[in-house]
Amino acid sequence: MKNIITIPFLFAIFITFLSCPCYSINKSNDKINILNDQASELIRQKKYSEAMKLCEKIISIDKYNSVALSYRGYIYTKNGEYELAFKDCEKAIKIDKNNKLAWYGLGVSLDYYEKYDQAISKFNRAIEIDSGWTWAYIGRGISYCNKKQYDIGMQDFSKALELNPKEASAYANRGRGYYDIANYSESIKDYNKAIELDSTNMDAYYGRGCSYLLSNDYENALTDFRKVIEISPNYAPALMNIGYIYFYQGKFDSAIEILTKAVNINPKEPQSYFYRGLAYYNLNKFQSAIDDFSECIIIDPKYYPAYSERGSCYLALNQQIDNALNDYNQAILLNQSSDNYNDRALAYLFKRNYNMAIIDLKEAIKLDPKNYKAKRNLILIYSIKYAWLIIIILILTGMFIYGKILMRRSQQ
Repeated sequence: MKNIITIPFLFAIFITFLSCPCYSINKSNDKINILNDQASELIRQKKYSEAMKLCEKIISIDKYNSVALSYRGYIYTKNGEYELAFKDCEKAIKIDKNNKLAWYGLGVSLDYYEKYDQAISKFNRAIEIDSGWTWAYIGRGISYCNKKQYDIGMQDFSKALELNPKEASAYANRGRGYYDIANYSESIKDYNKAIELDSTNMDAYYGRGCSYLLSNDYENALTDFRKVIEISPNYAPALMNIGYIYFYQGKFDSAIEILTKAVNINPKEPQSYFYRGLAYYNLNKFQSAIDDFSECIIIDPKYYPAYSERGSCYLALNQQIDNALNDYNQAILLNQSSDNYNDRALAYLFKRNYNMAIIDLKEAIKLDPKNYKAKRNLILIYSIKYAWLIIIILILTGMFIYGKILMRRSQQ
């Protein structure tokens, strides 16, 4: 007689299979894989906060999920939380040594901490795992450029573009490399291409604006910096550069307004205070300028132009010459430039210390033979110092000429 498996018995087997741990694990893995795919898509769309929530959910289900840990690590790098990124990527690699995104995240974190050689080694590992992954080349290129090895860095960006000609970030980073070596025309070309491929690439607009700025193309620079503000209204570096341009255009009130916004967003950036101080100085608001230069110095005690400009404010007030001298001394200690010696000479002139003023002006001319301000000031000081001698010479010359005239008349 044949063995017959009844329907109830088949149902019992099916129920047993569903409750089997192996089936539950597979079902759970399928769910996690779907969630990881969703997180990946959110990251691609730059929806980092939503992606972060999804990664947290995955990790709460499976704390050993290498993919989710590496995604979260990547998001941490985008949020500037590099220590957390490093920890997540390390965990991910312990679970899966071939997780290229985790190696990439380690590289980005180490680059932030200026450990460039270590960062490059991590990007190398990512390239070993996947030699066709553009982002590993871009990351390594950034680290090489940060090491000032621009030739190698630019080769990596070009390799990334060879692999993916539509990778906007590769163009943007190569544009930054050209900017760093002062090749502004090539920099602008690469930034143009990056913006053509991704019209929302804020870094490309900002980088191109900086290249225009150093090419003295203020109008195009302003256009780009304003575009950055459209994309990210609180991006302080763009606001600072707009203020800088307004200052050099002589729009001092506008410069103060925009630089105040920059200061409010990032009160730890010394240059914003410095340029606002210059704008106040040009409006004869010397005390406000002194306050800004002082704040700049508090943030960065080695920012020597702030000492020099504050010294000029003290001279303008005409009653704080010793303070001015102290500032010029500090400026020269930090940077022995021709202009700093010329400025200190003026402080000595106010104190009628002509000998020290002459010494400083001679040093200024020695450092820069084309410093016509120093040459002019040296002539001025000589004329003041020896004014009595000049007067005597003029009087004696006049008396001599007058005597000659009288003698000629008497002979007639």
